[in-house]
Amino acid sequence: MSLPYPTDPSLPANPTPLFSDTAAARGDHLRANNAEIWSNFSSLESSKIEVLTSSVDSDIALFDGITGKILKDSGVKISTDGTFSSIVDTLIPSVKATYTQILSRIASLRESFGSISNNVGTPNSIMDFGVGKHWSDDSTEWIADVVGMSKTSSSWAAGTGNGMLDTGTFAASKVYYFYRILNPTTSAVDYLMSLSSTSPTMPTGYTKKRIIGAALTNASTQFIPSKFSRPTVDLFQCIYKTVIADRPGAAAGNVNRNLLTVSAPIGSMVKMIVKLQANTAQSTNTEFLQVGSTFEADVGSSNINSCAACYDSAVAGVYGLAQAEPTAIVDSNQQIFWKISAMSQSIVGISTKSWQLSL
Repeated sequence: MSLPYPTDPSLPANPTPLFSDTAAARGDHLRANNAEIWSNFSSLESSKIEVLTSSVDSDIALFDGITGKILKDSGVKISTDGTFSSIVDTLIPSVKATYTQILSRIASLRESFGSISNNVGTPNSIMDFGVGKHWSDDSTEWIADVVGMSKTSSSWAAGTGNGMLDTGTFAASKVYYFYRILNPTTSAVDYLMSLSSTSPTMPTGYTKKRIIGAALTNASTQFIPSKFSRPTVDLFQCIYKTVIADRPGAAAGNVNRNLLTVSAPIGSMVKMIVKLQANTAQSTNTEFLQVGSTFEADVGSSNINSCAACYDSAVAGVYGLAQAEPTAIVDSNQQIFWKISAMSQSIVGISTKSWQLSL
C-alpha cells in the first residue's frame, strides 16, 4: 500500500489549523483516519502466518474474519465463514504467507463454475465448457480449468475436441449430467458426461469430480439447443431456445388425473407453458385445467372451478383460450400431473419452457 505521505500521515508537513474552517476540519479527520488505516495495514503486512503439516486435523484462527483448518498431511484450508461451508483456498504445507497474499488468494479462488453452451457449429453433438474453478465434491481438491474445452458426445477421451461420454452410447430422450474432473497425479482437468447424477464411471487416473450442469437429448439423439446459466453456486438453469411440446395440443375431454413425462431432470423445478382451448362457442362453456407436482393432491372435479392455481378458458360467446406458465417439481419418474374439468371437449397443450436444478 502506498499513501501520499512520506512517513506518518497523521503528521503532515503543514497541518491545518484545528477547526479553522469546515474544509480544514474535514481534512484533519481524513488524515487521522488514514493514519489508523496505515497502522493497521503495516501491522498485518509484517505478520507472517506459518503453515505446517500436521498429524491430526485441527482448527486455527488466522486473523479477523478468516479461519483455517490444518488437515493431516495436506496443509491448510481457509474459510471466510468459520464453518468451512464455503472453503475458498488451500495453502500447501510449510508455506509462509502474508495477510495480503492470503487475501489475494481468497479473492482469486472463489468458486466459479464457468459457462456451458451448445457448440455454435455443431450444437447437436458438441458442448463447449468455459473456464471454471471449484472444489471437488469431497472438498479435498481444487479443480480449475483455465483454458476451456469443447467435448463431443462420443466415448470419453482426454482433451478438447474428444468425447466425454463415460459409458455406453449416446442415446435419445435422456438427461445427461456434466462433470469437471481431475487427475490428482498429473493435475489434468477434463470433462465427463454421464446418465448418473451422482456416480459417473470415471476414466483411469481421474478420481476427483464435481457436477457442473446437465442437458437433455431429443428423440433424434441430439442435445436440445438451450441457454444454460448458474444463478447461484448451487443452482443450475436451462432455458430452451424453443419450448418443448411434451403434450402437443390435442383433444382432452375427461376429468381424470393424467401423468405427463416432461423434458426436465428428476428433481428439477420445471416451468411449463399450458394452453387450454374450449371447443364449443357457448357463453356458459368454461373449462378448467390444473397442473402440478405429482405429490400434490388434485382439487377434485367439484372444486376445480374455484381453484386459485387452476386455469380457465372462459371467454363469452367465442372459443375460449387460456395460456399460463405454472411451475412444478419433477418426480422420480420424470413426470408432473395435469387434470381438466371439461363441460365439452377441449384442446390441451403442455410444453416445457425451462427448468432449474439444485446441484
